[in-house]
Amino acid sequence: MMNNNVLIISCSLLHNYIHTEMFVKSMHTMLTGEIKNVDIRDVHCFDISSFSQYDTVLFIYELSMGTLPSVAITLLKQLETVLKHADIYCIAATDLYEPEACEISCRQLERWAQLNHLNYMGSLMIGSLYLQNYLSIRMVTKAYLKRLSKAIKENSQISLQTTCFSMKQFMKLGNIYWKKEIKKKQKELFKKMKNQ
Repeated sequence: MMNNNVLIISCSLLHNYIHTEMFVKSMHTMLTGEIKNVDIRDVHCFDISSFSQYDTVLFIYELSMGTLPSVAITLLKQLETVLKHADIYCIAATDLYEPEACEISCRQLERWAQLNHLNYMGSLMIGSLYLQNYLSIRMVTKAYLKRLSKAIKENSQISLQTTCFSMKQFMKLGNIYWKKEIKKKQKELFKKMKNQ
């Protein structure tokens, strides 16, 4: 069964929107064309009565204190009376290295969907969110976004998680950085010792 109406809703807090904006735009681009109607809404300004027209809702948010942001929880409470028979997906992102930190918020969303007789279809959990914006590693995340968009188009269940680097790469780059910092501090220390 093909989705005709998909809603992408950004549920991040206002000051965190810039970090998840790239996911919102990417998913909109990937879903537009093959799906009849793809809309983007922001949790801070919208009319919830229009939500009943959507077959699929994609929640995109950055974790707030390790769980769903308060604006998302408020939205879920309001949607309990409006959404009927929709498929629910989510993209949960965290600034921590481990994408597993998003698991609790995804379970909360899944439980909410079950209680309201909605179909929770899966999630994409993303770690190292802040690094995504500053390093040229977006291609790794884009591949996972493509897989999620394919699942939405096909109405299939999915569970994905990614982070910017493998643990081995993360440790290697961390060691390179700290070696440079140590050398810099040693040079400064030797200069001070020579001047004394």
